[in-house]
Amino acid sequence: MSSQKRKVFVSGVFDILHFGHIDFLQKAKNLVGEDGILIIAVHDDVSVREKKGRARPIHGLNERVKVLEAIKYVDEVIPWIGWENVSELVEKIKPDYIAVSGEEYKRKSIGSIAKKVGAELKTFPKIPELSTTKIINDL
Repeated sequence: MSSQKRKVFVSGVFDILHFGHIDFLQKAKNLVGEDGILIIAVHDDVSVREKKGRARPIHGLNERVKVLEAIKYVDEVIPWIGWENVSELVEKIKPDYIAVSGEEYKRKSIGSIAKKVGAELKTFPKIPELSTTKIINDL
């Protein structure tokens, strides 16, 4: 039996943390169990602004990393520059699983990246009324 720990990889902005984020991270961690490793790649501030507008992110990268590191399900947080080209990072990590929420995998090439590295792609449904953008717009 191999002593190598199983790994699950997720990525995102994780700007204003809410229940949907925590639920997703818990489900991702459950894929590898308590002894497994949950690795999060967090988008940098410049990339978030390019994708979501000048007013985003609300919290800078360092703050978002610190908040994520404080969550008991999270084992490692990696700052990620850019939205694309995650393939190289995933190839280095060699996860057993790549977890995504909602239909995200259809917008990105994450499905083909999972195949390339031999990871199983797991999709968890989003809680529709919970999103950082919705929270900001409602305020």
